[in-house]
Amino acid sequence: MFHGEDIRYLRDRLGWECRSLASYLGVSEAEVTAWEEGRSQPTTDQLGVLYRLADQQHIPFDPFRRFHISTLHHLEPFENRRLRKVQSLIERSFAEPIRLEQAAAEACLEKKYFSKFFRKQVGLSFSQWLAHYRLEKELDLLGSTDTGVTDVAYAVGFQSIRTFERSFKRLTGMTPGEYRKKRRSMT
Repeated sequence: MFHGEDIRYLRDRLGWECRSLASYLGVSEAEVTAWEEGRSQPTTDQLGVLYRLADQQHIPFDPFRRFHISTLHHLEPFENRRLRKVQSLIERSFAEPIRLEQAAAEACLEKKYFSKFFRKQVGLSFSQWLAHYRLEKELDLLGSTDTGVTDVAYAVGFQSIRTFERSFKRLTGMTPGEYRKKRRSMT
């Protein structure tokens, strides 16, 4: 599923006006606006240019995910001191099994209170956030390496390929293999 909001997000992160992106791509401003509003889609070549531009600027960009990147505030660095500690734990240990108790201890909170606190602050449960974090790592690895899908799934902390594939399909709307093929055809 294509999300035009991600093109607007990329443009905003670049600090470009709609006409600047249109000029860069060699298309009309109306065409870029139509993409952003979801009324049409760029060609595969145009998407390839957008992927490369985003990659050069280190901006997350993938308009084919089930959700659009601009809503992923919960994956950006946390401002709250307790949540920063939890995020640090995840960043250094995401490939290992991480229990709710570990995250609660890292935040210096009881497990029950931590769950409520995390959901209120982030908008997702801890397990949902962790799964999204791992899938973000997986998407990066699938798009940038030739490592097998199974190896990448284990490398980012999924303990079951079946769970990984279901989560991946729910997130992106496609299988890991389909995602990799689509990404490669555009870059």
